[in-house]
Amino acid sequence: MNKKRFQNIVAESRFSLTITAVACGLVWAAACFLNHALLPSLAMMVVTTYLMVEINNSNSLIRIYSRMVSCAFLALSTMTIGTFTSWQTTLVMLCLAVFYRITFSCYQDKAAVGRIFHAFLAIGLASCVFAKMLFLLPVLWIIVAVNLQAMTLRNFCASLLGLATPYWFLIAFAVMTDNVDGFVAHFTSLADFGKPFDITVLSLNSIINIAFVAVLNIIGTFHFVLNKLNDKIKTRTLYNIFIIMSLATVVFIAVQPQHADLLTSLLIVNTSPLIAHFIALTRGRWTNLATIVIMIATLSLTFFNLWTAL
Repeated sequence: MNKKRFQNIVAESRFSLTITAVACGLVWAAACFLNHALLPSLAMMVVTTYLMVEINNSNSLIRIYSRMVSCAFLALSTMTIGTFTSWQTTLVMLCLAVFYRITFSCYQDKAAVGRIFHAFLAIGLASCVFAKMLFLLPVLWIIVAVNLQAMTLRNFCASLLGLATPYWFLIAFAVMTDNVDGFVAHFTSLADFGKPFDITVLSLNSIINIAFVAVLNIIGTFHFVLNKLNDKIKTRTLYNIFIIMSLATVVFIAVQPQHADLLTSLLIVNTSPLIAHFIALTRGRWTNLATIVIMIATLSLTFFNLWTAL
C-alpha cells in the first residue's frame, strides 16, 4: 500500500476547501478594506469558486474525493489579486467558468440547444467587456464540435444567438445614451493589436505570475498525459479541453501581452484542474516535495503581489 504523504493528506482532507477559503477570504478582506474597488471582484470570485466546485462535482474531475480543483483555483486567484482591481477581469473569468459548467453537461448531446445558447450567452457577455474574447470563438466551437461532440446546425445557430443577445441590449443602451460611436469603437478595437510579443509592457508582477501559472499548467499537463488511461473517457475529454484552452490562452498572451493580466485569469481557470489532478493523484516523495514547494511559492507570491499592488 502506498504511503500517504503530506500532499495526499491535504488533497483528500474534507477541511482543505474550508481552510483555503478562510485564508483566501482574509486576504481578500484586507485587500477590500484598503481598496473598495475590489468588492465587485470579490463577489464574482465567490460565484466563480462555487462554479468550480460544481464543475468538479458534476464531472468527477478527480477520481478520488478531493476539493483540490476549487482549492487550487482559490489559491491562484488570490495570488494574483493585484490583477482584479478591474472588475472586467473577474467577469471574464466568471463567464468562462459558466461556459464550462454548461457545455460540459452537453457531452454527446446534440439536442442541447438551450444549454448551448446559454453557454455562448456567457461568452457574449464576456466579449462585451473584453472584445478580443471573440478571438477564442473558433477554439470554443471546435471544442463543442470535436471534444464534446455536441455541435449540430441548430446548436451552432443557438451559439450565434447566444453571442448576439448581450449586444442587442448594448446597442439599445448606446442609442438611448447617444453613444453609437462607442458601440462601433468596441468592434474596431478588434483590429488594434498593439505590439505583439512586446513583453516590455508587462510589469514584474505580471511576468512572475504568468510564468508561475504556466509552470503549474505544464506540470499538470505532463502528469495528465502520462496517466490519462486511469481516467474515464469523458474525464479525459474534459482535461483535453483544459489543455487546448491553456495553449490558446498562452498564445493569446504572447500575441497580445497588453492584455496579459486579464488573460492570466483565464489561464488560472484552466490550470486549476490540471495541477489539482497532479497534487491529488500522485504519491511519490518528489511529488510531495514539489507540492510543498508549490504551496510555499503560491503563499509567497500572494504576499508579494498584495504588497506591491496596495
